Amino acid sequence: MSDLGEEVDPLDEELDEFLPEGADEENLEDEEPEVVVEKEVEPEEDEEEDEDESEESEDDDDDDDELLRAAEEDVEDDAPFWQEQAGYHEDFDWTTLTEEERLSHEQVLSMTKAELEALNYKRLNVLDRWAAAQAFAIQGLRDAFQEACRSILKSRRKHDGLMYEDIYLELISDLADAGDFEEAFSLLKKFRKQFPEEEEIYQRVNGLLMIESGEIHEGKSILDALMAKASDHGELHLELADDLLAMGHPELSLNILDRGKDFARRNRDTELMTALDETMRLALAHIEGDD
Repeated sequence: MSDLGEEVDPLDEELDEFLPEGADEENLEDEEPEVVVEKEVEPEEDEEEDEDESEESEDDDDDDDELLRAAEEDVEDDAPFWQEQAGYHEDFDWTTLTEEERLSHEQVLSMTKAELEALNYKRLNVLDRWAAAQAFAIQGLRDAFQEACRSILKSRRKHDGLMYEDIYLELISDLADAGDFEEAFSLLKKFRKQFPEEEEIYQRVNGLLMIESGEIHEGKSILDALMAKASDHGELHLELADDLLAMGHPELSLNILDRGKDFARRNRDTELMTALDETMRLALAHIEGDD
């Protein structure tokens, strides 16, 4: 037998090199490996992150709202200064005009009297003719104003931005001021035919024209019938009273104001009553001034 003893496994020799001195290989195998546990994220941090995301979302919504408001304000700022004047259609989208069209219209509106007297308005498009008509009126060029209005109403070319009802009424009013009642009544009949849905306006203007032309009894009867049909329309009393006062008929204005005050009293309309009282004071002042 050999004195060398048991044969040594080369792998064990390699392992011995890595064992600390005095360590037991069997005990080492029995030791449980150390488990590294990752630290969990605290729930509070998740909630804070959710809150941060919610706040960021709200901030984004606020920013979007501000941008939308700014865009709407820009659209309002871009609206032409003349769109709310008589003769312009309130529902027309004025942003559809090109910059050139808009500038052209504004230039005509701001023309001086000398420039207007040299202007051949018939060479203008129908929209700019209305600008010319208004400029003529501002500068006291009555004949030119009336001619420009007639050309607009007769033209086969129409513009969606124009309110033709207003142009008819503006011309009728100017003709009445000039004492040309024959043409004023003729145009009013055309207005009624062209705009049958505006019967109340027709009756109102017809009654006022009758009074203005000297047919006071007939005109008053027309207005009385109109107010009877619109007995729930208190503002009509105030508007007619204002019209008659402006036409120089304070007595007729007072008559309508009295009826308007009865309406306001029945309906407890304090705002209407205040406006009626103010017009009544003006009417009485006119009467006292005439005396």
